Amino acid sequence: MGTDRDAGKNAKKKSWRDDDVCKHYLVWECPHDFFLDQAGRPAATSPLGPCKRQHLDAMKDRFERDKEAPKLRRRYLSALLGELRRLVADVDARLQHDKNRLRTGTSCSKETADAVGGGAV
Repeated sequence: MGTDRDAGKNAKKKSWRDDDVCKHYLVWECPHDFFLDQAGRPAATSPLGPCKRQHLDAMKDRFERDKEAPKLRRRYLSALLGELRRLVADVDARLQHDKNRLRTGTSCSKETADAVGGGAV
Protein backbone atom coordinates (compact mmCIF):
# COMPACT_ATOMS: atom_id res chain seq x y z
CA MET A 1 0.00 0.00 0.00
CA GLY A 2 2.86 2.38 -0.74
CA THR A 3 3.22 5.11 -3.32
CA ASP A 4 4.03 2.54 -6.01
CA ARG A 5 1.08 0.23 -5.29
CA ASP A 6 -0.68 1.22 -8.53
CA ALA A 7 2.41 0.77 -10.69
CA GLY A 8 1.98 -1.78 -13.42
CA LYS A 9 4.13 -4.88 -13.85
CA ASN A 10 6.58 -3.06 -16.11
CA ALA A 11 6.62 0.21 -14.17
CA LYS A 12 9.71 1.07 -12.15
CA LYS A 13 9.18 0.73 -8.40
CA LYS A 14 9.97 3.68 -6.20
CA SER A 15 13.43 3.44 -4.66
CA TRP A 16 15.02 4.97 -1.60
CA ARG A 17 17.78 6.10 -3.99
CA ASP A 18 15.40 8.44 -5.84
CA ASP A 19 16.20 12.15 -5.54
CA ASP A 20 12.81 12.94 -4.04
CA VAL A 21 13.40 10.69 -0.98
CA CYS A 22 14.86 12.45 2.08
CA LYS A 23 18.20 10.84 2.94
CA HIS A 24 18.28 12.53 6.35
CA TYR A 25 15.02 10.78 7.22
CA LEU A 26 16.45 7.45 6.10
CA VAL A 27 19.37 7.54 8.55
CA TRP A 28 17.96 9.50 11.50
CA GLU A 29 15.57 12.48 11.48
CA CYS A 30 14.98 15.25 9.01
CA PRO A 31 15.70 18.70 10.51
CA HIS A 32 12.42 19.92 9.02
CA ASP A 33 10.59 17.51 11.34
CA PHE A 34 11.97 19.29 14.42
CA PHE A 35 9.38 22.04 13.90
CA LEU A 36 6.05 20.23 13.59
CA ASP A 37 2.77 21.22 15.18
CA GLN A 38 0.56 18.82 17.14
CA ALA A 39 -1.07 17.60 13.93
CA GLY A 40 2.31 16.60 12.46
CA ARG A 41 2.42 19.43 9.90
CA PRO A 42 5.22 22.03 9.70
CA ALA A 43 4.57 24.69 12.32
CA ALA A 44 3.68 28.19 11.13
CA THR A 45 6.72 29.53 12.99
CA SER A 46 9.11 26.92 11.54
CA PRO A 47 12.32 28.54 10.28
CA LEU A 48 12.76 25.71 7.77
CA GLY A 49 9.28 25.06 6.43
CA PRO A 50 8.26 21.67 5.08
CA CYS A 51 10.78 19.25 3.62
CA LYS A 52 10.57 19.06 -0.15
CA ARG A 53 11.47 15.37 -0.11
CA GLN A 54 9.43 12.34 0.88
CA HIS A 55 9.53 10.78 4.34
CA LEU A 56 8.33 7.22 3.89
CA ASP A 57 8.79 4.37 6.36
CA ALA A 58 8.74 1.93 3.43
CA MET A 59 11.79 3.64 1.95
CA LYS A 60 13.51 3.53 5.34
CA ASP A 61 12.86 -0.23 5.49
CA ARG A 62 14.17 -0.75 1.95
CA PHE A 63 17.27 1.30 2.80
CA GLU A 64 17.94 -0.80 5.93
CA ARG A 65 17.75 -4.03 3.89
CA ASP A 66 20.14 -2.79 1.19
CA LYS A 67 23.66 -4.25 1.34
CA GLU A 68 25.19 -0.79 0.74
CA ALA A 69 23.30 0.77 3.67
CA PRO A 70 26.20 0.80 6.19
CA LYS A 71 28.52 2.66 3.81
CA LEU A 72 25.83 5.10 2.68
CA ARG A 73 24.62 5.63 6.27
CA ARG A 74 28.00 7.15 7.15
CA ARG A 75 27.86 9.45 4.12
CA TYR A 76 24.27 10.53 4.80
CA LEU A 77 24.93 11.05 8.53
CA SER A 78 27.97 13.19 7.68
CA ALA A 79 25.83 15.31 5.36
CA LEU A 80 23.17 15.60 8.07
CA LEU A 81 25.77 16.70 10.63
CA GLY A 82 26.97 19.41 8.26
CA GLU A 83 23.40 20.59 7.72
CA LEU A 84 22.72 20.70 11.47
CA ARG A 85 25.92 22.67 12.10
CA ARG A 86 24.93 25.15 9.39
CA LEU A 87 21.48 25.57 10.94
CA VAL A 88 22.96 26.19 14.40
CA ALA A 89 25.39 28.74 12.98
CA ASP A 90 22.50 30.54 11.22
CA VAL A 91 20.48 30.68 14.44
CA ASP A 92 23.50 31.90 16.42
CA ALA A 93 24.12 34.68 13.87
CA ARG A 94 20.45 35.78 13.97
CA LEU A 95 20.50 35.72 17.76
CA GLN A 96 23.64 37.87 17.91
CA HIS A 97 22.17 40.29 15.37
CA ASP A 98 18.96 40.63 17.39
CA LYS A 99 20.89 41.13 20.64
CA ASN A 100 22.93 43.90 19.02
CA ARG A 101 19.77 45.57 17.73
CA LEU A 102 18.22 45.43 21.17
CA ARG A 103 21.34 46.82 22.85
CA THR A 104 21.35 49.85 20.55
CA GLY A 105 17.63 50.33 21.15
CA THR A 106 16.68 49.96 17.54
CA SER A 107 13.06 48.86 17.11
CA CYS A 108 12.38 48.15 20.75
CA SER A 109 10.89 49.78 23.81
CA LYS A 110 12.96 51.32 26.58
CA GLU A 111 12.02 48.45 28.90
CA THR A 112 13.19 45.82 26.43
CA ALA A 113 16.44 47.67 25.74
CA ASP A 114 17.10 48.07 29.47
CA ALA A 115 16.43 44.36 30.02
CA VAL A 116 19.24 43.39 27.61
CA GLY A 117 21.65 46.02 28.88
CA GLY A 118 21.25 48.67 26.19
CA GLY A 119 19.44 51.95 26.13
CA ALA A 120 16.40 52.95 24.10
CA VAL A 121 16.78 55.65 21.47
